[in-house]
Amino acid sequence: RSWLTFQNECASIIQAAMRGYLTRRELHNESMISVLISAAATSLRTRNAARTLQRWWVEEQWRRKQKKAALIIERFFIYVKKEVEKEIKAMKKKKRQRKKMKKYMQSDDYLLENAWQGLEAAISVENPVAHQLAPAPTVPIPYDYGQQQQQQHHQKKTHDFNIYVR
Repeated sequence: RSWLTFQNECASIIQAAMRGYLTRRELHNESMISVLISAAATSLRTRNAARTLQRWWVEEQWRRKQKKAALIIERFFIYVKKEVEKEIKAMKKKKRQRKKMKKYMQSDDYLLENAWQGLEAAISVENPVAHQLAPAPTVPIPYDYGQQQQQQHHQKKTHDFNIYVR
């Protein structure tokens, strides 16, 4: 009987050791699974965070390019607007000058001046000495500086052209 008791006690000790070993192994496996799940979750969060940051950066770059292009287009339109306003201002000035000249040409002073110049030209052709004795006209002819400049510029361009043609 003692041998049987001894075997039972040994079997109990072996079973207890085996149960402890199996429990420790199961706990170790559970902890490993827990660590792996935690690592996978962290990796997923990191990957999602990286994707979010990358998406934001790409969108930011795109916004910057769009803004830069919009500013270039805006500058172009501002330039065009200034040029158009400049042209309109020049056209209005020309129109005012034409109106002023038309008004002057319809005035009595202009008619008298033309008559005087015609008379002066007739006197100088008939009698060159009488031209020297004739008084200067009292009404000045309006001076259009812009028109005279254009004529001088045209003459200079023609002169320059003639120099190259020769």
